[in-house]
Amino acid sequence: SAAMQRLRPNFWEKRIARQVRRDMEEAKALGRKAMGLCDILKLSDEEAIFFSGCQNPLDGARTLQEEFKIPLVLMSMGAKGCSVLLRGDCCHLDAIPVSAVDTTAAGDSFFGAFLHRLLQDSFSSLDELSPGQIVEAAQFATAAASITVSRKGSIPALPSLDEVTAILN
Repeated sequence: SAAMQRLRPNFWEKRIARQVRRDMEEAKALGRKAMGLCDILKLSDEEAIFFSGCQNPLDGARTLQEEFKIPLVLMSMGAKGCSVLLRGDCCHLDAIPVSAVDTTAAGDSFFGAFLHRLLQDSFSSLDELSPGQIVEAAQFATAAASITVSRKGSIPALPSLDEVTAILN
């Protein structure tokens, strides 16, 4: 009947919404469990809010860092840059202004570049790294992400080492 046809989409929408809520709760629980194993956590401002329950992303990142005793937290914030939280201290780096074409691989590019730059230094523990070394790696990561978002795609958008170095000079 026509009445049943009108009710059916509403029924399915509610059922899907319930499943999405369950899936989100499960994702949150799994993510938080993994955070207990981290020495370095990279998350977005939206993820900081989601996993912490805080309304402010920076408060969320700080809360997660304290709760899970994570020495280094990197929070990417798109065009607003990133925040780096190292053992309770925090600094903010502005994004490099670009015309964004596709943000698909921005976070992966950022974290991959951060780890690449960080591993250029010799250390056996995060405690051996200075705040300056961490900030330098974050600046490198910000440059890589800015190039990535200015291109279409994911892997094809990733910059070369020369491109990142050039944008920093």
